[in-house]
Amino acid sequence: MNIGDEIPWLEKNGSTYCEDHVKLKTPLPLHLLNWNDRAKYIVVARNPKDFCVSYYHHTRGFVRYDYAHGTFDDFFRCFLDGAVDFGDFFDRIVSWQSRLNDRNVFFSVRMNNLCDNKEIVKRLALFLEIKIEDNILEKVLQHSSLQAIQTDLQRWSIELPPNDMPTFIRKGEIGEWCNYSNEEQSKLIDMKVEQFPLMKTLWAKYM
Repeated sequence: MNIGDEIPWLEKNGSTYCEDHVKLKTPLPLHLLNWNDRAKYIVVARNPKDFCVSYYHHTRGFVRYDYAHGTFDDFFRCFLDGAVDFGDFFDRIVSWQSRLNDRNVFFSVRMNNLCDNKEIVKRLALFLEIKIEDNILEKVLQHSSLQAIQTDLQRWSIELPPNDMPTFIRKGEIGEWCNYSNEEQSKLIDMKVEQFPLMKTLWAKYM
């Protein structure tokens, strides 16, 4: 099973195709979506420093970007300027701020998912109004582990990277940005985060 067929990308397949699906995924900001009070929205946010590193490797790994040998420093500048796919990371996260307390929005910080996956799954089941037995919970945790999702990568994308490029599902680590960003780059992101109180609260201990 390809995940993209089961849960299609809205911006890739278009609204007409997606009308026949009850589950969709998209990295688009809220103002580009048609809000529906009857829909349930699951929003996952990641520390911008780690996200930048992950997106750098993601971009290198897809031939269509023609960035296999691009540098992190060049990519960082594009990321900070919002000159990457799907635009400005900061605008996208902040676009959800006014909806965080809505009953049909489940907002999760990715670092919490990694640190306390079991509790997140329980909360998500409650949000989706799904009764989850202990044996099912354990299966969900097993199949959502990094080791499990790194198996059979074509489930996530039929476009596999060249052999010398990063895989689509890579490390999932917290704090990997320290191995890539220099002090100036780290401070530049800190300055961006300072503009948005929501982000300061979300990622204070990971920055």
